[in-house]
Amino acid sequence: MLKNTMTRSEEKKFIAKFIFTLLFIYICLFEFIFSANRFLPKPTLLAESFISIWKDYDLLFALIVSISVVYISILIGYGFLYLLKGILCRVYFNLPLLISASKIFKYFPAFFYAVLFDYWFTGSYYAEFLFAFIAVLSLLVSVFMKEIGGAKEEYLHFAGCLRIPEKKIFSGIIWKSSLPSVHKTLKSLNYYLWVIILLFEFVADVEGMGKVYRQMLAYRDLSGLIAAGLIIAAIIYLSNKIIEYISSKIIHWENE
Repeated sequence: MLKNTMTRSEEKKFIAKFIFTLLFIYICLFEFIFSANRFLPKPTLLAESFISIWKDYDLLFALIVSISVVYISILIGYGFLYLLKGILCRVYFNLPLLISASKIFKYFPAFFYAVLFDYWFTGSYYAEFLFAFIAVLSLLVSVFMKEIGGAKEEYLHFAGCLRIPEKKIFSGIIWKSSLPSVHKTLKSLNYYLWVIILLFEFVADVEGMGKVYRQMLAYRDLSGLIAAGLIIAAIIYLSNKIIEYISSKIIHWENE
């Protein structure tokens, strides 16, 4: 069976070369050959958009709104998961049918919940926070519940033999064993939450990057759409790096 023998540094070099190649092709094709097209803007227009969109669409305020909603919701959702870990463990062991019944909600698309929240709280900024918080907590609880079932039986049995209090088992064994998966989920949650918040802001027409996209689409501002997308992609990438760094400090036993 073939294995990937590429080192981390080699992988970074390959990615850098790949991005540079794409950028070179993009400049050559769309600046000189296909300068007039409706698929990608000229590189010069795109470069100008990185400057103009800040004023034209009040981009700084929109970014502050969306960034606040995404990352405050993640912090509060993680905090609630920590506070509820004992209750969730009891529910898992004592009310398994309730967990099975709650899985029905995952079959509804995020668009349905976005429209529903806009119907209940038309144009409300606080509804956006509530929507994001519920999305974060739901996903983190789902991951945590799976990890409860994956806790090593020998650890739980050994703790039971030592008559360790149930509360201590939940916080000392189950919680810590779930942390690696919970923190890995934060990276995918970071991307997922940006998607649904942009969707909510777009549908509800409330302040944020989703509303900016709505305006850009109305003005047929292709270069603005791509420039805004690249800015958001950079924010997601940098925040994922921060999540990785914090996770390495909290889950220190994985590196030992």
